[in-house]
Amino acid sequence: MLPTAVTALGSGVSLPLTSQFSGNLAENGAYVGLPLLALLAWWLWSHRRDKWLGVLAFTAIACLVAELGPKLHIGGLVGGYLPWILLSKLPFLKDILPVRFALYFDLTAAIVVAIILARLGRSRMVAAALLAVVVVLPWWPAPWRLTRVVTPSLFAPQTVRRQFPAHETLVVLPYGDEGQSMIWQAADQMYFTMAGGYLSFVPASMADLPVVGELYGTRAPGKDFGGSLLAFCHSHGVRAVVATPGTPPLLLKSLHALKWNRTDWPGATIFWVPKADV
Repeated sequence: MLPTAVTALGSGVSLPLTSQFSGNLAENGAYVGLPLLALLAWWLWSHRRDKWLGVLAFTAIACLVAELGPKLHIGGLVGGYLPWILLSKLPFLKDILPVRFALYFDLTAAIVVAIILARLGRSRMVAAALLAVVVVLPWWPAPWRLTRVVTPSLFAPQTVRRQFPAHETLVVLPYGDEGQSMIWQAADQMYFTMAGGYLSFVPASMADLPVVGELYGTRAPGKDFGGSLLAFCHSHGVRAVVATPGTPPLLLKSLHALKWNRTDWPGATIFWVPKADV
């Protein structure tokens, strides 16, 4: 019921509380504005004797409870268990992300609002339009900063094909979701492979490797950076590390200190991975 940072209207007032929510912003798609909740409550209560509306009410309540997940979270703290803890043990339900049930609640709400608008009649279309605006307005999205895609000349389709064999594996910096490497890869029709990218999480096999944190720039390169990076590249079949604008300065300095063969391009530097000793 409280708008989070992804909502423009009212989010500043509720931010001290919503900032403590356990989920991240990508999981905050369940917000329902108070006008819509009030409208739903009024309609369902005033028509509580209609049996078919009981189905809508049950569906809405079930979805609300399910989307809270297996445990109750209050102010960032984990409380008691919720009904979903039982259903999540079933084979065909265990992989469901509970917050997705918000979509079905929205569908239920849309049905109720459509019924209300349909019963207003044509003579009340202006009122119906204003009602729709009032109901939807609390969802007005916050203005997020847009990032302009800038592609180094190295990753132009014809250039990258001359520089690398097909399906060559690269490490492109800035690493993972810190840069735009996956956009360039898609624009090149997946011509090259990457030991990185954005999957919304770091694979377990890589998460504990210090060199991964160094590539992300979340930790300064250590004394054994060169050996760790070389081992990482050999184990993942990486042919080259490509640094583009936005690469953390300490990381870029450490790459230059390795004395690997390199090729300079406008807006990019290729550090060629030495071959493994046989």
